[in-house]
Amino acid sequence: MKLVFKITKYLFVCFVSFFLLHTVINSFWGLSAKAQKADVIVVYGNKVNKDKTPSRRLAARLDKTIAVYNAGLANFIIVTGGIDPNGHDEAAIMKDYLIKKGEIPGAKIVVDNNGINTEHSVLFVKNFLRQNKLESVINISQYSHLMRIHLAMKKAGLIKINSAPADYYFELRNIYTAFREFAAFYYYLLKY
Repeated sequence: MKLVFKITKYLFVCFVSFFLLHTVINSFWGLSAKAQKADVIVVYGNKVNKDKTPSRRLAARLDKTIAVYNAGLANFIIVTGGIDPNGHDEAAIMKDYLIKKGEIPGAKIVVDNNGINTEHSVLFVKNFLRQNKLESVINISQYSHLMRIHLAMKKAGLIKINSAPADYYFELRNIYTAFREFAAFYYYLLKY
């Protein structure tokens, strides 16, 4: 019985250590990302409030998109998101925000409202790039999401990828996000 306890304790310590190491690497990777010139900016959807406004987290992504676009680092923006449980079209709301707050021409914004998860969004981006003979992207999301997006794009065959994290602010959801991104990263790594 003592041997089983020791092995269980050892495996638990190994798992926690691996999780913490991954989380530190993921955080550093995302927080140190810097946008570089590319063909298109891709901003990933997130929660929309009941009043059809972007949540704080989504607004942070969109504000970063406005800054990167206004810096002249890309000519087009893809907003990608799904239809939430309240029937709100994340991508359409994102486009409206960029037009109203960022004064970005609607013709420069491509809407993907089938981006129900990162995988679907990446496949849309891959097809859009191929159809339009483009090859490089700037991904914009929270810092903790960027390494997984990069992995998904590499696995999809995209090569010229860079990223920019939305401005950071702490929220309790970050604890959940650390576990979610850990599991999702290795799911994506093993799936493809």
